[in-house]
Amino acid sequence: MRWDMGTQPITNIATSFSPDNKTWQEQPKPSADCRFVRVVATEPAPVIFLRIFQPLNSTTVAAASVAAKTELSARLIQ
Repeated sequence: MRWDMGTQPITNIATSFSPDNKTWQEQPKPSADCRFVRVVATEPAPVIFLRIFQPLNSTTVAAASVAAKTELSARLIQ
């Protein structure tokens, strides 16, 4: 779980859960029947070549994924 050519750890990871893939909760109740999990990772990344056009030092880069629990297995759906 590293970025920047494997030199930096990913530290900004948010996990949320949902029973219906519409209402997401970071801390669901233990009795909630959550079938979906969403993970979003974000990190500020330096922008070396973009400085020519805009005076930026970094921008936020994000990646997200959703997995679903089915009767037979868990599947990546997004």
